[in-house]
Amino acid sequence: MTKKVLNVALIISIFSCGSTKNNSHGLGDVNLLGIKQILNSHLEQRAYFNNLQARLIFNIKDSDLPQSQTATIRIKRGEVIWINGFLNMVRLKITPEKVQFYNKLNRTYYDGDYSLINFFLGIDLSYSNIENALLGDIMMGSRFNQLKQINDKNSYIIISKPHNSLESALYRINPENYKLNNQSFLQHKKNIKIEFTYHSFQMIANQLFPKLMSVELESENNRTVIDLNFKSLNLNNTERYPFKIPSGYTQIDFK
Repeated sequence: MTKKVLNVALIISIFSCGSTKNNSHGLGDVNLLGIKQILNSHLEQRAYFNNLQARLIFNIKDSDLPQSQTATIRIKRGEVIWINGFLNMVRLKITPEKVQFYNKLNRTYYDGDYSLINFFLGIDLSYSNIENALLGDIMMGSRFNQLKQINDKNSYIIISKPHNSLESALYRINPENYKLNNQSFLQHKKNIKIEFTYHSFQMIANQLFPKLMSVELESENNRTVIDLNFKSLNLNNTERYPFKIPSGYTQIDFK
């Protein structure tokens, strides 16, 4: 139960007005572009803001947890990702330097580096990777410098060659809005795959943010799928990111 709660909190973190469906209708008359042009067009759609807050409703498939949960997520661009969920029983704070987490259900906590995330997800992630995943942006573009484009009728598909024979990536970019339809990563040595699918986006302050998305984490012996719905998303309000580990809690031993 503890590991499942922690996995869910971490996946939600890595992984935000009407909505825009992210379905492609085929390239049709859209000009075929090279990899550099596609990636530049995608980067031009990057959202700019100082602070973000949203109410997050998530459904967990094949889980012993209740099937629907609500959390609050706040992001200070480039600095903090903060999540409070499970009826205020679980809190997570991520900065570029450290990861902090506590769980009132079993009086445990973590206060350290990214080894916690890397251990539970099986893939090395940085702060920018996590923030990009939440915002529907390419996560690991700088990690993969050998890219190849695949012809497809519904989206621009870019794949990477395995990085040091350990990791590879696949990106599906919508030709209509240049936001992501999907991005997935495979850790070959551990046979672990993590996949983010962006089903629809919402327009906030003339910028596109994920509205409905799903995260799938698959290993040899386990598969977790979480559907995420970002509601009541607002920008640039004055937000607080409180975090204080209660006294008497026990440090998580995950090794």
